[in-house]
Order: sequence, then structure tokens, then C-alpha cells
Amino acid sequence: MSEANLDTTAVQRPGAFFGHITQNVRNLANEYFSTAQKGLTLDVGCGNGLFFASLPKPTGKLVGTDLDLSLLYESKQIFKDNEVANVSLVQGNVTTMPFEDKSFDNIFFLNTLINIPTDEIATILLNELMRICRPGGRIFVDIRNAGNPILRYRYWRHNRREEFTTRGYHLRHLAGLFATKGFKITRKTAIGPKLPFLALGYFLEAQAPQ
Repeated sequence: MSEANLDTTAVQRPGAFFGHITQNVRNLANEYFSTAQKGLTLDVGCGNGLFFASLPKPTGKLVGTDLDLSLLYESKQIFKDNEVANVSLVQGNVTTMPFEDKSFDNIFFLNTLINIPTDEIATILLNELMRICRPGGRIFVDIRNAGNPILRYRYWRHNRREEFTTRGYHLRHLAGLFATKGFKITRKTAIGPKLPFLALGYFLEAQAPQ
């Protein structure tokens, strides 16, 4: 189902979930999912479930996990309002996820790295994603572009005024983290302008070694 056609009356914080870049990320995730819908798919930090609610009918199984129990309850209502079935929801911390090694074929991690406060936590988190990804499986993740000077300034101002972090990353940083476990960036799509210093962010596909 197109996100434009979703019943979103249950969304409690529309400002947090319907930003321009945020929606672009979910739209790209939807497109990438069309080639990754077989097997077991996990949405890490699934929030209120908008990504799964907007998907075409998948052929595999869907699991969503988030630490925020109130958002998981919100996702249940959104799934009910949009007649989305067969999604399992699990409360869990993304840095110590309650899943066994090599559990999932496809792992989506959307609109979340922007709020991870340090490189150390981001590394722990991405290592968890790689731990639970099956051989040959794929991880789909977005970053805001640290090479964009306008975004850097905007995030610097935000972090001076607000308690929660917003930040960007360089592509080489993510590629290096994935490479430590043998993962390779197999696809990337710029969000917004295509020039490296103007792109607002990137949507990435990283594939696990066989």
C-alpha cells in the first residue's frame, strides 16, 4: 500500500514521522524491499510500524522490534487500521537484540542512525545487525550526509538547543564498519541532490558474506 493511502490517524507525533527526508527513506526502503521480500525480514527500531504498513503484500515473514512500548502499541493500531496482518512485534534494545545469531534474511534500520549520539554506540549497534544477519543476507540502512555543509550546520545548531542528538555520517565510515565483518555495500541511492556535498543522505544495502 502506498504511504499516501495509509490511515495514519493513530500516529501521535506526526512531526517526528512525516518529515521530508524521513518519508523519502521509507519510500526507498519500500522500493528496495521489492527485491528482498523472501525469507524473514526484521525492522529494527520499527517505531509505529509505518514502514511495514506501507509495504506491498510480502511473501516472507515480518518482525518489528523497538524499545519504546508505547510505539509498539501504536503500531498495532496502525496495522489494525490498515488491515496489515502477520507481523510479529518484539520489545528489545537495539544494542542487545533478543535474537539468535544469523536469524534474518533482510534487516531494515530506518531513520535511526541520525539520533545515535556517538561512533562507539553506532559501532555496537551495527555489529548487532551484522550478528543477526544470515549468510548472504542484506542490511538496509540510511544515513544523513555529513559531507553536506548545510546539514552539518543545522545539526550543530540543533545539538546546542536540544537534548537528543542529530548527526550525519560519511559513506566511508559506514563502508568501513561493514567491511570489518566482511559485508559489502552493494547498492546506494542518494536522497535529494546527487552531488556528494549536496546529497541530504544515502540509502544503503550491505550484503553479508556467504
